[in-house]
Amino acid sequence: MAGMDGLQIVDSIGGRLEDAAREQPLMVVLDDAQWADEVAALAMRVLIPELKTFPVLWLIVRRLGCASGRAQESIDWLLAEGAHSVAVGPLDEADVARLSTDLLGAEPDEGILAVAHRTGGNPFLVERALGALSDGGQVEIREGKAVLVGDGSCTESLHGEDRLLYNLTDSTRWLLQVASVLTRPFAVHELARLAGRSPVDVLPALDEAVKVGALIDRGDEFAFRHDLIRTAMYEALAGPVRAALHREASSLAQQEGRPVGETAVHLRHGGRADDEGTLGVLLRTADQMRLSAPHTAASFIVHVLEALGADDARRPPLVAEAVRLLAKVGRPEQARCLGEDELRTGLSPQEEGALLLALAEAFYVSGDHGSVVVDAARGLAIPGLPKNIRAQLHAIRAHGLLDEQAAPDFATSADASARNAVHEGAESAEFAAATCGYGGRCRAAIDEGRLAAAVAHGAEAVRIADEVGGEARHRHPRIWLAAALTAADRFGEGEAALAADKGEAVRLGTAWAQPLWHYHRSELLLAAGRLDEAEAEAEVGLQIAEQFSAYGQNLRLRWVLARVAFHRDELAGCRDHVEEAGRLASSRSKALPTPLVWMSARLADVAGESRKVVEALNGVVGTTHCVSLLVREPQAASAMAVALHRAGAPEKADAVVSQARALSERNPAVGTPAAAHRHAEGVLRADLGDLRAAVRGFEDGPRPLARAAAKEDAARLAVAHGKREEAVELAESSLEEFAACGARRDAARLQEMLGRLRVRRRLPESASRWSIGWRSLTDAELRVVRQVAEGLTNREVAEKLFLSPHTVDSHLRHSFTKLGVNSRVELTRYVLANDTSTLPADDGADGEDRANA
Repeated sequence: MAGMDGLQIVDSIGGRLEDAAREQPLMVVLDDAQWADEVAALAMRVLIPELKTFPVLWLIVRRLGCASGRAQESIDWLLAEGAHSVAVGPLDEADVARLSTDLLGAEPDEGILAVAHRTGGNPFLVERALGALSDGGQVEIREGKAVLVGDGSCTESLHGEDRLLYNLTDSTRWLLQVASVLTRPFAVHELARLAGRSPVDVLPALDEAVKVGALIDRGDEFAFRHDLIRTAMYEALAGPVRAALHREASSLAQQEGRPVGETAVHLRHGGRADDEGTLGVLLRTADQMRLSAPHTAASFIVHVLEALGADDARRPPLVAEAVRLLAKVGRPEQARCLGEDELRTGLSPQEEGALLLALAEAFYVSGDHGSVVVDAARGLAIPGLPKNIRAQLHAIRAHGLLDEQAAPDFATSADASARNAVHEGAESAEFAAATCGYGGRCRAAIDEGRLAAAVAHGAEAVRIADEVGGEARHRHPRIWLAAALTAADRFGEGEAALAADKGEAVRLGTAWAQPLWHYHRSELLLAAGRLDEAEAEAEVGLQIAEQFSAYGQNLRLRWVLARVAFHRDELAGCRDHVEEAGRLASSRSKALPTPLVWMSARLADVAGESRKVVEALNGVVGTTHCVSLLVREPQAASAMAVALHRAGAPEKADAVVSQARALSERNPAVGTPAAAHRHAEGVLRADLGDLRAAVRGFEDGPRPLARAAAKEDAARLAVAHGKREEAVELAESSLEEFAACGARRDAARLQEMLGRLRVRRRLPESASRWSIGWRSLTDAELRVVRQVAEGLTNREVAEKLFLSPHTVDSHLRHSFTKLGVNSRVELTRYVLANDTSTLPADDGADGEDRANA
């Protein structure tokens, strides 16, 4: 698995577990999990939820209070997510008696029990105490009962892990303390070299340690019988002695050809790294672990920096790398302090600019976009900065502005900065910056509603990345292009771009883009009216965003989930997503993004809270933020105009319609903006002609929710104009479209309207879907469960249906809940008993056909 990042390693392990679990149930046991490395910690967060539908039982054992870090955080996260916790305390007297019976093969008498009880209920010590009695000839079996025939004095010291070894000779105890710095099994010659003795000299002590049960013989190696013993020996060492032994252990690891990470760990614990050999090992290790264990890599670099002099020429680039890694692993404050301290040391313009670039990139990863903009601007203010660094600073500043969206002219400023990134990136052959620059121009054009330009800039970013390769490809420009294509109603091309980027991400091993990818795909699915699939995609993206602490994508994905819930008439769920997003934004002293502000206004409108509607939209109407929203949710123009007019703010309603008109005029080649403008104009002015034009405009487009909303409003106005036949036709068509999307709230309104028109129409099954049972499954869920019933794993289903394994897992978990099953075997039985459809398991058009339907 060399060269893989942590998530790739975890995905590989997950695939193997899926294959094994298909053959038989599995139990995965992680003992002493508090010592787990970063990859294992990530595996706990990813694989346990992902394999929930497989017959896999996870048993994780940890000791509290003895370690902190990623492993403990992952276990705490699992507990918060509902994992069952069992606190294992000391054995009570009855349990000690039962364990003693099992160990001795007979019921113990009072004398033996008295010895066993002196262990304090520690099962390990009970085993060692009774073993010592038996080995000392103090236990006899008489008439089926174990009887103590001595005084039990050989176990007098069994009250703690260290005192268990009280009777060891000094030489043996010292060798055990020496061995305790090794956290792995060791050979005779390794211990001898570490202790500065010959192999023959340490044999008697090893023999004694095995006899008393401190060590176990593994053939070619020895190991501590229990980590409790190793920990007790290690903690008994004086600090300077422990550091000296770690330094010797690092040399031993190098001589034995051990993994470089083992050497580096010993060097880190061995005190100040003060020689070139040590520095080289630590830096090589950090480079190797940068992808798979960035937390450890950052710590190693920081350790090296502590040893380097203030004027060492290697410091600035190392500080820059440490800053990036520290921010990536959730230590942004340490990254900031380290970078700011280095900036005060008097760097050259190039070094200062490179460090500010690292700080900006670090804060972008951690979601602190305000700091991104500030640090990039500081870097660009440095005179004489090389063009390649300026290009990168312009690029990161552009994306920071687009994500922060603080200034009214954020998109214009971002486009200017991105244009500079393109220009200076081309002049300095810094093609990754040029790619990012075109990506920034693409995003800015979307926010300003310049859709043709957005597509052109996105396509240029892809062209450069494909032609040049290297770091430019790691910027994932196809995600930006897909967003532009979605905005321009080219859904099929957008899905194709996302599918291509998914394959690119697998080849490149870039994990950071996953939440962004899931967001843009869920946004496309939502626009296409595929609510169930949009929800599944957004749920997966949100899970990954939370694992990666991707703040910005967390909020965007909650907007998708809130919109899905609103259309389904799940207002409590919608409100939960908006409120959780608000709490997250407040915790960072940030404003709620405009799409979520609009969702809060819609909830207030439903509740009849007119004042809150106006308050929420005061800072939105008339700004670029509003244009950006109308691009992503075209039907918001009419809904917002109506809500504001109803709330007593007609001038703001007019302003929304004016912005919709301007967006339409800016994009004559795209049908949706014009239709959305006519829709907003029609509902605000009560103009049936405008609403009919809106329906015609949406008819040729790929947005069924927007089309159905226009038909609903046209039907309502047709009723007011006495055109009952037209109203019924429009209402029935609107009902069918809303129902096909699963928009139950919207469909219920149409059913009510038709009822007033004395037209009896039951809700189509897709809109009145049962909450449990076979008929409750969505089309997407049906396709997945049918494949699973054929015996396919999640990854095989994903490949066959052109989905991500995480999305398959999301559909499967929903299906398990709806069907009331707990295993894939039960699911298969359920499918065989209930699936009478002739629809093939993988039936359904591919992404492009369905998106453009």
